[in-house]
Amino acid sequence: MTPKAPAKKKKSVQNRQRCQYTPEDLENAVNSIRNSELSMNKASQMYNIPKATLSIKVKQNHAVQCKLGRSTILTTDEEDKIKNWILNKAKLGFPMCREDIKNAVQKVLKETKRDNPVIDDRPGRKWMELFLNRHPEISLRNSEVLSKARACVTEEGIREWFTGLQNHIEIDQKINFSFNY
Repeated sequence: MTPKAPAKKKKSVQNRQRCQYTPEDLENAVNSIRNSELSMNKASQMYNIPKATLSIKVKQNHAVQCKLGRSTILTTDEEDKIKNWILNKAKLGFPMCREDIKNAVQKVLKETKRDNPVIDDRPGRKWMELFLNRHPEISLRNSEVLSKARACVTEEGIREWFTGLQNHIEIDQKINFSFNY
């Protein structure tokens, strides 16, 4: 009886190297194959892209720049609009909390009436974390309750107020000097 060769140990999913090429290289390779400039093998060798990947992208007309994993519940345009809305509200002095953002997304999902994996069309904590990871320009802070008058205060308004105060103090001092006993 001959001893069996040891089985090859599979690489764990976390240790696999994925996508060692740029999206531009992939797009150039797919275009050169579709235009019959290069064969699948030559494009694979030239751009260092797996032949199977090129085959899928060429034959099934997949989007060249697609991401791994499940798609998000909102489209890229919808997420950008929500991101800009959040940033604009913050600039105006009305920062938003997590619940405000979730309410806005819930409203969008209910209005569009599409299939989504979230319960009751309301995104959860994990969605919020991933949304903030996708949009690092949004940062969470503890919001303070501000009145509209306080939120609309500008540097120019503050300077005008102090100028008016200084003028009032100067006039008040002149009056006090004239009636000083």
